[in-house]
Amino acid sequence: MWREREEEIGRKKLDRNQSAVAVEGAPSDLLLSTFFFSNLSTKPPSLPLSRKLAEIALDVVKEAAAPKEGSEVGKGGGQNENGDENSEEESHDHDLFGDREFLTAASAEEVLGPMLLPGASHARIRFSTKSFGAEAAAVAAKALANVSSTLRHADLSDIIAGRNENDALEALRTIAAALAEAPLLESLDVSDNALGEKGVRALAAALRRGAAAAAAANSSRHAPLRSVAMRNVGASVHACAALAETLEHAGELRSLHFHNNMSGDEGATFLASIVERAPKLEFLRVASSRVGEGGGKALAEALCAAARGNSSGNGGGCLLSLDLSDNPLTSAAGPSLALAVASHKRLKRLVLADTGLLDSGVSQVCAALARGAAPDLEELDLSLNEVTAVGARSIAAALSKSLKNLKVLNMRENELENSGAKTLAAGIAASSASLVTLDASNNQVRRPGAVALAKALSSKAENLRLLALDENEISEEGVEEVREILRGVEKAEALGPLDDNDGDGVDDDDQEEDEEEEEEEEGGGNAGGDGIDLDLSKALDAALKI
Repeated sequence: MWREREEEIGRKKLDRNQSAVAVEGAPSDLLLSTFFFSNLSTKPPSLPLSRKLAEIALDVVKEAAAPKEGSEVGKGGGQNENGDENSEEESHDHDLFGDREFLTAASAEEVLGPMLLPGASHARIRFSTKSFGAEAAAVAAKALANVSSTLRHADLSDIIAGRNENDALEALRTIAAALAEAPLLESLDVSDNALGEKGVRALAAALRRGAAAAAAANSSRHAPLRSVAMRNVGASVHACAALAETLEHAGELRSLHFHNNMSGDEGATFLASIVERAPKLEFLRVASSRVGEGGGKALAEALCAAARGNSSGNGGGCLLSLDLSDNPLTSAAGPSLALAVASHKRLKRLVLADTGLLDSGVSQVCAALARGAAPDLEELDLSLNEVTAVGARSIAAALSKSLKNLKVLNMRENELENSGAKTLAAGIAASSASLVTLDASNNQVRRPGAVALAKALSSKAENLRLLALDENEISEEGVEEVREILRGVEKAEALGPLDDNDGDGVDDDDQEEDEEEEEEEEGGGNAGGDGIDLDLSKALDAALKI
């Protein structure tokens, strides 16, 4: 089943990348959605639901993940809810974002005029949506050189669209060489550029030359990069190797975002070498990059090593947000992921959607959560993992025992059925957490399961904004009962759209009870247990003592 899904993912990504233009082997210039619950490999939720989910997730996670005033990462504008440097919502000293425009030398001089003025001082710039060829890049280099002493944050995402390979590479080399001379540069975003291996190496070479020149001059003036974003750049294994060489000294790295690339397991091992050297890392996203079991284990083990290397005295790792979604990690990566989660007690956002974890992998991760790992977790995304009632028991245990601050739980497109939905509902009811949103859409849930979830949420509904139950098999009577329950706590508006629900679902409570009894017998009646082996249990206990 997973192999079929992986092949489908490959076909869809190939379709999206047909219009690649800049660098050999790179994907096309795409402006990807930042909608939290979207998944490139699956059918998205209905438009009204996706909008509602996006609004809620943004509101919830922004507050949780945003660095507090005075924190190191927060200086100079801070980061958004994904750990990226803020873009459209932040203030830039010079911002070119807008309509697509292919710049000439003359038009570059015009749009970059303020940066070319004598005495110009710019800490944050964004060149996105303006396409730079070699001649325009030469002007950009002059502008960057003029503000190099004050520049801290450079957003160069989406700046070579439509250029041929040679022109794009020359532009990248020229701009990167200028950036290498900026001693205070902390964050660099080169996302949505068709870089490929050659483009990444061009950037890497220039940045390394700048660091080497500073070292040769015995200068400590060059600040280490704290945030690197390379989403949708066509990065291969060799590109990952180049990045690892560039970030040889990653002791101050806070954010690494690597989404929709072609790195695979081998590339992930190079990224893992960066993570291992980054004890202060707060945001890690390696999503939609063909990372399998080996790469997933490497990244998880690197996170454990980073936590051990953290000497700040905060009791473990610094990670706030981990996103490994849309990668075929498989259940074999479960134990390593569980240990990684146990090593980072500050974690607030955990996204493992569409990773092939199945019940066993989910149970292992949730065993760590149930034992007190990540007590401040606010978002948990386990969608598209074929989770059944067996896995639901482990999630329920984590909810009832430890996850007191959870606000967002995404279980979309699993196989909970009524039994799993009821088990999940019991965990929600037993938890002190007050959920803001629960997505249980597309889970073969019928009336009894839907009603159980509604009742559980209604017991502490003060913060409830969304219960998503679309694409299930809830009868019309069941839908009305759910509405009535929510209406009773003045939360009727929290029920999401039901456009694709099968209202002809059959309500057979007797049959359902028989099925539940069978499933409980198959599961060994271990509703409150870890369901993990002794070795992992001991390892988790050790990790939680860090």
